[in-house]
Amino acid sequence: MGTIIGAGFSSGQEVYKFFTRFGDMSFYGTICAGILFVLIGACTLYKIYDKDIGSYRTYLEGVVGGKIAAAVEILTYIFMMSTVCIMFSGSGAIFNQKFNFPYWAGVFIMMVLTYFFLCFGAEGLIMVNKLLTPFMIVGITLLAIYSIATKSAEVFSNIHIPVARETFSALLYISYNCLGLVPIMAPLKGYISGKKTAIRAGAFGGGIIFIMLFLINLSLYLFPEAHGFQIPLLRISQILNPYVEWIYFFIIIAAMLTTAVGDSFAILNSSFIPKKIPKKASALILCLLSIPLSLVGFSTLVGNLFAFFGFLGLFILFLILAA
Repeated sequence: MGTIIGAGFSSGQEVYKFFTRFGDMSFYGTICAGILFVLIGACTLYKIYDKDIGSYRTYLEGVVGGKIAAAVEILTYIFMMSTVCIMFSGSGAIFNQKFNFPYWAGVFIMMVLTYFFLCFGAEGLIMVNKLLTPFMIVGITLLAIYSIATKSAEVFSNIHIPVARETFSALLYISYNCLGLVPIMAPLKGYISGKKTAIRAGAFGGGIIFIMLFLINLSLYLFPEAHGFQIPLLRISQILNPYVEWIYFFIIIAAMLTTAVGDSFAILNSSFIPKKIPKKASALILCLLSIPLSLVGFSTLVGNLFAFFGFLGLFILFLILAA
């Protein structure tokens, strides 16, 4: 869950780009995405346990075959690198929107925090997730419920049957999330006690994401005045209450940090990083390389990079479900 709840998700920008902008029919998209999250989580963990899979490459070889597995693995780590850039960019956007800081200053702050936790290796990854993921889930859910409760609207009025673009947008959203989700789940064999546990754990995680996705979409639907901002949910929190705004500020920083650290850690521990280079040096190089793309702009990156990798990840989505 911590993998998916990144800057795009917790800011509302990702949900707006792929769901809310379609208006009433966005609710069909969230339901479609929620069902797929449950299926993918359950199917992936079941396959990992059943086939005794211990690495992402092994999982890919079982899904797409040995010849394609290497190319897909490279694609996945390029996506993760792009995600790190988006987390840095999101930090630039939120510090700019909240404090009117220069965009680059917010990017630099997130880079320093990410590098700090990466210096502790696996312990740093575990630490940041244990501390921040429960806080994010509870905080984002309560913010969405509070914002919904403050507005009354005919939410489900004039709903039409969804057309191809809404359904396809939901599929793109799921497919690019698969690129970052499966590499994190693949090494979890040692934590799964049985087939039923695998299915229940995957379905539970997917179900929580679905609930949060639906609530965020509904919150954005009820506050169209927030749609023009790079961090829509921050704008909603500003409208609601200054104290809520401060709480949400820390929630989204936590979301950006957990995703940046998680994806960076996966990249640094991949087979593509030379083992001769010290881990701290590799982490610093990775963080510095992420800065140029981060300066492009948060909403631009979310709308274009995620959609691009969504197209590339579609075939992996179907292969996961078929397998």
